[in-house]
Amino acid sequence: MKKALLRTGFSLILLSASLFLSSTVHAAVGDIGHWQDSAGGQLPTTSFAAFQFASQQRNDGSYTKPDSSTIELDEAGHFLIISTIKGVDTSNARDNHQSKIVLTSGTGTLFTSHYTGYSRDNSENYYWTRAVGVLINGSTNAQVQVQYRGDTDLPTGGSTANESDVQVVRINPDNWGIYAFGATTGAMGGTTPNTADITAVTLESSTAAIEGNTTTETVTVKGDNKRYLVAWSISGTTGGSRTQRIGHLEYGGTDDLATQSYCYQRNAANEYCGLGSMDLIETSTADIAIQAEVYRGPGVAADQGGADIDGSFDLDGLGQMVVLELPDTLEVFRSHDATGLQDITASATLNAMRTVDFNDSASFTQSSVSAMDVTAAADVFTWANVWTARNNVSSGSRQTSYGHITVNGVEQSVGRHGNYSRGNQSTTDTFAMSVHPAGIFAVGTAGHDIGVNTDPLAGGEAGGTDRTQAGSVGFFALNLDTLVSASPTYTQNDFEWFVTADSVTLSNAWPPGGGENLAENAALTQVPSTNEPLESGDQIRMQMNFTVSGATLAATTQAFKLWYDAAEDCTAASGWTAVGAKASGSIWRLFDEASVGDSTTQVNNISTSTASAEGYYSEINVSGTNPNEILVTENSEWDWPIENNGAVANTSYCFRMTLSDDTAFDTYNSDSYPKLTTAPSAGNFLRHGNIFQNETEQGFFW
Repeated sequence: MKKALLRTGFSLILLSASLFLSSTVHAAVGDIGHWQDSAGGQLPTTSFAAFQFASQQRNDGSYTKPDSSTIELDEAGHFLIISTIKGVDTSNARDNHQSKIVLTSGTGTLFTSHYTGYSRDNSENYYWTRAVGVLINGSTNAQVQVQYRGDTDLPTGGSTANESDVQVVRINPDNWGIYAFGATTGAMGGTTPNTADITAVTLESSTAAIEGNTTTETVTVKGDNKRYLVAWSISGTTGGSRTQRIGHLEYGGTDDLATQSYCYQRNAANEYCGLGSMDLIETSTADIAIQAEVYRGPGVAADQGGADIDGSFDLDGLGQMVVLELPDTLEVFRSHDATGLQDITASATLNAMRTVDFNDSASFTQSSVSAMDVTAAADVFTWANVWTARNNVSSGSRQTSYGHITVNGVEQSVGRHGNYSRGNQSTTDTFAMSVHPAGIFAVGTAGHDIGVNTDPLAGGEAGGTDRTQAGSVGFFALNLDTLVSASPTYTQNDFEWFVTADSVTLSNAWPPGGGENLAENAALTQVPSTNEPLESGDQIRMQMNFTVSGATLAATTQAFKLWYDAAEDCTAASGWTAVGAKASGSIWRLFDEASVGDSTTQVNNISTSTASAEGYYSEINVSGTNPNEILVTENSEWDWPIENNGAVANTSYCFRMTLSDDTAFDTYNSDSYPKLTTAPSAGNFLRHGNIFQNETEQGFFW
């Protein structure tokens, strides 16, 4: 993996209706659903309301539509929900539109953007708005909607038939974090970028991978040689005078121009201004601190793209950031145009692939400065960010341009995105613009190229010499077929020692009789005040869990095996022996709880795995196959009743699980091995409550 920072943004995913590959896989990571507004004519109101997507374009089997505006997620998991709405104004309404994703039923933690789009009049008459959502731990049959609204100067005309879409993709991040930009006041203007305040950590799976800090206003990604998807959104209102806002991500103190986004605000009647982007980061061995920054722009000279005044933009408190650690199997292509200076006031094929920053050649290669080659048939997600600044700053001509993805040289109608630039307006100039064409395309022929084109709005003024800048065009592609590996991988994680009980439910951590019970992940040692070491004939229940990565483990597909070894350092153990069957001669063997049947679904007792997929209580080695589907990043907890049947006294033993064919797990965390030390001498070790006396040595162990 190349050790570099991928500088790009990611904003919108759409689906091409003309390039589908059929899929019969049910409930798989990478399943795609896509619905479209085929009739058009939908008009916003001044309050958020559901947008209707009545025409199904694709469904890989994981989704249902209880009504024309609602998508039901048939199974639990993590989902990316993406929408674009295109509309037309046939009046002089000058409307700002805003959209978002809403969780209307079920549970989960949701990130949503609040991006906006502007329609000036019946000349610069089209507008685009979009919504990006990430639902983490969505429950079975959870329901989501796209909702949108207009301002008080509502348009006529309505949505454009067949150019408003929503899609859902099931994803499998290894780790995640969601954070709130909670400020409800503040202009975030000026000519120097302002750091957005992170006011709350909404959700984090592991601070060892992703950690937010509300003091430094940073989210730090920590995994070595990992890829992270970052999305952010900030919006404001009030709009007393004409202005704009530009935002971008900053990595380790360095602005990333290829993540820039722009929104325009005209006045109090056209008040909404929402911006944001997404980006793909790749780490090497150093942590990367991420911040979001917003301002009006660096200046109003040619190619600076700023604005004259701050206006009365005011934060509305709707901002968020989400960071996803992506699976290692995902194959990508990343490029940018370090030169820029392409005019988008006329049709242009952009040099978005001029410099390749990173590519997995098994899926993608560069075919020219303006095209990427898809090496094999696949579902491919592509995204491009095009940020522009006006070169002719004396021009008062308005400019609306839109971009689209091309597949094999053909511009795709699905996936277009456009924006508006006002230009010179005396003392209230605004000189920036950004467009974000994107899509999921079923590229059915190996060797087809993907590119990025832009066009001015037909009938618009197109007179501003708006052009790309150095580093402000980025592109990347993801091979969605590589979101999962060929088979799951396993990491042994946590354990806890429990007192035996003739029940699948355990309530007492070791030792018997109470006292200072052993904590989770604590070894059973010879300290009598907190432990009671095992003599020959003693029985104990050992519960442990593992995490699945790479691919979902389908129910009833994998059995497991338990092993032991005498070792002080479990990570160095090398003489692993299978734990014996009940009544066998093995020094460590399984035993029978009379009222609990073997392969009874286990009740989770380890605190870190309370949300996991239950495994089995197992009195046999090999165990039964997993009773439940185990999703990527989920824990599964297993319960093993074991007996000391003559283990060597005063000796440390380590335990681990493997697959049923003796294949070791991919990872054993250093503190994940259940470990115990047997009593100091077998046969003459007396118990007196919590006092342990060795008769031979005539001493006490406390």
